[in-house]
Amino acid sequence: MMKKNVFFFVVVSFLAFLFFMPTSSFSADGLNMRLTTDTPDTMPQGEMATWFGEEVMRRLPGSAVKVFNASSLYNNTDSLEAMHAGTLEACWASLSKISAVLPQGLCLRLPTLFSSYDDAKAIPTTAVAEYIEKSAEERGYICLGWGILSPYMGVGAREGRILMVEDWKGKKIRCYDKVAQVLMVEIAGGSPVAMPWGEFVPSAQSGVVDAGFTSLSSWSKVKEVLPYFSCVGIVPDYYIFLVAKRWWNGLPETTRKVVAEVADEACAKQREMQFKSDMKLLDELAAKKTSDPGVYVLSGDELTPYRKIWIDKLRARIIEKIGKGGKEALDLAVSVSEQLGNK
Repeated sequence: MMKKNVFFFVVVSFLAFLFFMPTSSFSADGLNMRLTTDTPDTMPQGEMATWFGEEVMRRLPGSAVKVFNASSLYNNTDSLEAMHAGTLEACWASLSKISAVLPQGLCLRLPTLFSSYDDAKAIPTTAVAEYIEKSAEERGYICLGWGILSPYMGVGAREGRILMVEDWKGKKIRCYDKVAQVLMVEIAGGSPVAMPWGEFVPSAQSGVVDAGFTSLSSWSKVKEVLPYFSCVGIVPDYYIFLVAKRWWNGLPETTRKVVAEVADEACAKQREMQFKSDMKLLDELAAKKTSDPGVYVLSGDELTPYRKIWIDKLRARIIEKIGKGGKEALDLAVSVSEQLGNK
């Protein structure tokens, strides 16, 4: 009887160890890692995330890197929570979508703050990026690089272009940034509907929403459903490549070096792919007249009414959401925008 009890205890203990042991770390066989994104592998970020996994396994033989694109494992916010809990290693997250976890990124969300694509490409090398990275590390995440979303933020509409402020009134508009975009729609007189990408197209087709915020590159995938795209200024957003700090610090230095190098290369490739894609779309799909389907980028004069109704209230909301140090964070973003604009 004693031998049976001992045997039973050993078996149960071993099974418990297997169940509760960390599922992804560095072992004798190599690196085990999971990476999540919110885009499919047909888009630059998803494609480069897949490349990242394959390249790490090539450079670190015996490793296993599993990439879950299009929120197939977790969405961005849930990914960060899983990383904090120790059940996920990495997430290449959209900065605007993780504001509940990392609100410091909201300092870049003030419309009309930046004026060109060059500004957007330069921001990851500035003091405001250092501030966001430091804030992420304080919360348990290490940043390995910055990809970029199309900075041509706009609204795709089903029936007629949203151009002037009065065009927003009464329309149900999809938002993916629950802080800035929701307030922008409310101020302009529309009805914001917070909605993930996967629900956007069927909702537009069925009339649940009349229009929706999206990046230029994402709009290109749904232009048949939402043929009128109006760019309401340069609002930079980024795919920030984050790894769990506790997990990262437990890896051998040589392994960290390889993973960091590949992440940096993946981000650089993604930024270049995104830029080429945006330029191609602007060239091929530009609307000749505001009444025509296609892409229309509002001029500085056309954006003036939006500045008047949006800026002060959005500034107050962003400062409130960031919390302590919010005013300083936004002042830093404004200072960086002025420096970039003077170059």
